[in-house]
Amino acid sequence: MEVTKSSQENGASEPASATTENSSAGLTRKQMALAAAALLLVLAICAGVFLSMRKSSTDNPDSSAAKGATSDQFAARWVGCDISKASFMDAVTTAFKAKTGRSISVEEGGATRGIRDVVAGKADMGGSCRHALDIPEERGVKFIPVAWDALVVIVHPSNSVSSIPSEKLRDVLTGKITNWKQLGGANAPIQIYDRKGKLSGVGAGTRLLLFGNPDQELATTAKLFDSTRPLEEGIEQNPNAIAITGISSARLRQVKILNLDGKSASHDNIIKGQYLLYRPLYLTVPEEPNETVSAFISYLLSPEGQEIVKGTGTVNLAEGKDLWEKFKTQMQTTKELCK
Repeated sequence: MEVTKSSQENGASEPASATTENSSAGLTRKQMALAAAALLLVLAICAGVFLSMRKSSTDNPDSSAAKGATSDQFAARWVGCDISKASFMDAVTTAFKAKTGRSISVEEGGATRGIRDVVAGKADMGGSCRHALDIPEERGVKFIPVAWDALVVIVHPSNSVSSIPSEKLRDVLTGKITNWKQLGGANAPIQIYDRKGKLSGVGAGTRLLLFGNPDQELATTAKLFDSTRPLEEGIEQNPNAIAITGISSARLRQVKILNLDGKSASHDNIIKGQYLLYRPLYLTVPEEPNETVSAFISYLLSPEGQEIVKGTGTVNLAEGKDLWEKFKTQMQTTKELCK
């Protein structure tokens, strides 16, 4: 009986064990199938996300990849004199890119930045329409003459005044003459527009060329501007305003340029030195410029580059070859007259 019982127990136990093993094997296969299906689903989702991101990056110019490409597209950076940018820098850098494949970023910012950003290494080169000051912020930069400009007096096109003597212009800028009637115009107050500070290219040039004094104080009633472009735009809108700016940018505006001492700021008069407020325009570069800057200097000073400068209406170096000695003499004469 015990044997029988033992047999029954063994017989009962063996089928139970087999059933348990078969059940475990069946669950394992199901789990594996589900896991495989889940893995395929995850892979499909990842592939779809990747393709979507790739298409977005390709189609969307504002994507980070596109922005990265844009930020790397410039071989050099120029910043400086607004007048140089408006007159010839845009044209010359465009031609330089077509010839060499190198793009140069051109940013207006005034003559002071055109000097100091180069000294500080914030720009590869710059533009200035004034000399450097003997201060640390402006040391260690080379000034390369590349063209000639002239300061001009501009007013609204509707202004009836067409000419102004140098002496009366000084009186206007210092606040001694305050009404257009005193200049033969309408009975209306004169609103002076001026560049902020004495160190801008226009501010320094006005004081040196017209007063012979870099520290000359002008009328405290003047409306001040940080850069040339908004100043010129302001003259286009104000019938009673007057300002001084560069001929190279003024001729691109809807403004009236006054004759000075009976002479117009024509191309020919500037070349001959008969219009008095002429001045050199400089390219500012480090003492050891990089390869792109060196190539650009060579191009700008080449016959091809100087012909482009001339084509913009700006006086190039060849045209102004006789102006340096006259410029020095004029500066000395102005200092004597204004003592």
